[in-house]
Amino acid sequence: SVCAFAPQRFEMVQAGVETGVRGFWIEKAIACSVGEARTLEAAVRAAGASAIVDHPRRADGRYRAVKRAIDERTLGALESVHCLMSGNLIHTGSHAWDILDYWCGPWATARAWLDRPVTRPPPASDCGGRGHIIFESGVHAFVSARDKGYYVFQFDLVFERGRVQIGNDVCRLLLPRSSPRYSGFVELDEESVFLPPDPYPWPIVHDLIRAMETGEEPIMSVRNAV
Repeated sequence: SVCAFAPQRFEMVQAGVETGVRGFWIEKAIACSVGEARTLEAAVRAAGASAIVDHPRRADGRYRAVKRAIDERTLGALESVHCLMSGNLIHTGSHAWDILDYWCGPWATARAWLDRPVTRPPPASDCGGRGHIIFESGVHAFVSARDKGYYVFQFDLVFERGRVQIGNDVCRLLLPRSSPRYSGFVELDEESVFLPPDPYPWPIVHDLIRAMETGEEPIMSVRNAV
């Protein structure tokens, strides 16, 4: 289990690979750069080892239910996702990038604006910022991670025929219904029941063991975390 601070994770996983470790549970973010992450991915693969990275929302039944709704177009096409966070664009943001990748697929373009300039060497603390990602699917994602006086981690997904809000403190499904305020208008109204959960079939530790025994890729893989 590699749960040291990010700068040490790269060295520790490399050392584990060199000494023959067969299974890794790595905290997120996996490394301090995309280059380091790709190096670790290649090293783990070349050694025939298995590894998971701690992005647990991929195995969460609610987030998987949203994925299924996107794939099956239960609510029509997904148009946009707004992710709201309290600062920490990189550290907390690693969970956001992972679930956006899980839901929306490969990205086409990405832009980001930090709350303060990047210095060399970079500061020890992670700062906030904003981002705009356009995915190959045509979905637009807007990330608001400005520093705030409160904690929040939420996603707001806008579909053709509905809306989903999900996060650490919210889980809502809104569907179109006749407006109680305006004659002839259709508005969104909250459902009493969320999307049917889609539980992952194995506990995450068992998923790692299964990957070690079969060579199959675990759901929280290094490849997904790069």
